[in-house]
Amino acid sequence: MSAHKLRTFSWRWMCLLVASFAMTTYAADTHYVSLSGTNNSPYTNWPDATTNIQWAVNAATAGDTVLVSNGTYYLTNEIYLNGKMLTIKSVNGRDVTILDGNGAVRCMNLTGVTSPIIVDGFTMSNGYPSAGNGGGIAVSYASLVMNCRVCWNKCSGTNSDAGGGASVIPCLYTNTFFNCIFDNNILTNGSGGGMYVNLNSALGTGALLISNCVFVSNNASASGGGIRIVNTEKGISTIRNSFFGFNTSGGTGGGAAGTYSGTGTQTYENCTFVSNSSAAWPGGGGVQGSDIRCINCIIYYNRDTYGIYSNVYPNVICTNSCFAPTNSCAAGSVNNIESDPQFVGKDTGNFRPSRGSPCVNAGINESWMTGAFDLDGRRRIDRFSGVVDMGCYEYLLQGMMFSVP
Repeated sequence: MSAHKLRTFSWRWMCLLVASFAMTTYAADTHYVSLSGTNNSPYTNWPDATTNIQWAVNAATAGDTVLVSNGTYYLTNEIYLNGKMLTIKSVNGRDVTILDGNGAVRCMNLTGVTSPIIVDGFTMSNGYPSAGNGGGIAVSYASLVMNCRVCWNKCSGTNSDAGGGASVIPCLYTNTFFNCIFDNNILTNGSGGGMYVNLNSALGTGALLISNCVFVSNNASASGGGIRIVNTEKGISTIRNSFFGFNTSGGTGGGAAGTYSGTGTQTYENCTFVSNSSAAWPGGGGVQGSDIRCINCIIYYNRDTYGIYSNVYPNVICTNSCFAPTNSCAAGSVNNIESDPQFVGKDTGNFRPSRGSPCVNAGINESWMTGAFDLDGRRRIDRFSGVVDMGCYEYLLQGMMFSVP
């Protein structure tokens, strides 16, 4: 995981995104949570802090913040926000603020608001709901989940259970995941080992953005080891600057699987899919789905049962991407290459492009890249070439720079 450890970003564009979600003005309070608190309601300072996150949520009203101090919070019930537009954030980040489901309950459930609930800076681990979706976190309506890690969660039960780590059901409004890690989640009877998303809203208001995230070592018994997105209506899903590696599925789409038959879109932009596997045939070990679009992606060293469509299943439309064979994608695919991407260290887990990689300066520039950063926090378009690289990492130029007077 060290090669994929993400930074806690504080970029200006992300701040603007958060600010844009504040559609209504409230007289906001902050409610404090600490394992050394004295449980003096309404918990509006550190000495009066509660030891129970749910109690702080219950005391809060729309627009308030729940601020959580360091520690591991062992849960006997899921943290449930039913219709409350709150911000729940940690003081010092996900590495030291852990929500533990005790192997018995989901860690967090966000539902019921059209303006997003914001969750910032937690590890959600060891969640295991007895029924339902999302072992670590379940989301519906609208949310912004950022700087979180969702790991070692599990779901099992009927085929309606979906999302070993996270679920977004239904995605009625805008749901955003930024700078998050989804790893080692298991779904024993369904689709979406790391995450499952359902955009099947006839309202046409559903939108999903996953940016600068990592999906590693997740497993689904059916399709979508890393992620599974279902969209038969008008929803829009965009996944960019993200890494999918070592995910497995018992069905199709080891890295990602999608169903698309409506008027919406499913697009992967500048993503890297490596060493994912599918047990199906033809399985699409890297990416599988109907009319999914991959732009500036690297999809390599994935596998399915027979190896024919080990990287890309035939219905995927690829543009300026690296995978083999390039004739395995759908009609309308252009400017793709089959050459080995030449990672810095494939066998050591370093999937950044090396010097001489054919993926460097081989992408197509898009409007969203202005001011955007790759998975390492480097500018998506460097000032020397002015051309984006394929995959989730930009090549770091080697050498020295001199200022000439």
